[in-house]
Amino acid sequence: MTMKFSIKAFALSAAFAVSAIVGGTAAQAASCQFGDQSQFWLQADVWTSTACVSQIAGNDSDTSAGNNIVNVNTVGGTGLFGTNSWTLDSRYDANGSYGPSGILSISNVSTDMLMGDWAVSSWSGVTSAMLVLKAGNGFASYLLDLTAGTIGQWTTFALTNNGSQTPGISHISLYTTSSTPPAPVPVPAAGLLLMGALGVLTVARRRRKMM
Repeated sequence: MTMKFSIKAFALSAAFAVSAIVGGTAAQAASCQFGDQSQFWLQADVWTSTACVSQIAGNDSDTSAGNNIVNVNTVGGTGLFGTNSWTLDSRYDANGSYGPSGILSISNVSTDMLMGDWAVSSWSGVTSAMLVLKAGNGFASYLLDLTAGTIGQWTTFALTNNGSQTPGISHISLYTTSSTPPAPVPVPAAGLLLMGALGVLTVARRRRKMM
């Protein structure tokens, strides 16, 4: 994985160098890109992802608040990727700290903070997962493929700042949904009494037959 990361870092650095020569910038991505490992440095911003949502202005959260906070569960009226039950599992900050600390870990972050590796300890109990990259003025979101393993890589190339340049990562959030078993339906007290009475009648009938 480290070798693949180094190859990608070299290729992307070369792309930036070429863009500087021709007076452009390789960072001006019109939209996010999703895909698998084979598409990563050519197309996908996060692998392995099956869908993405391009830059949304503000900071991501799973709750509603002021100060330019965007609730991922209410975006578009139905929540990102049509889900309104996202829960923040983990958040990695650019200073290397986690808060909260969950199943996500981030490593091999490049010195310019434009790319790195992600991993989770396990998908056990998780029904869907979304990796959100916040950089510059907004964030991009990627629906992860839980069948593709527990590791991948990421870049911030779908994001831009006020100068139309690719910004370094501010934070990376992992949101998940999980399935919970339905709670047992409580039996009303009257029902318990009825069941008890039926039990008494059954015992009485058996005794009469024995006599």
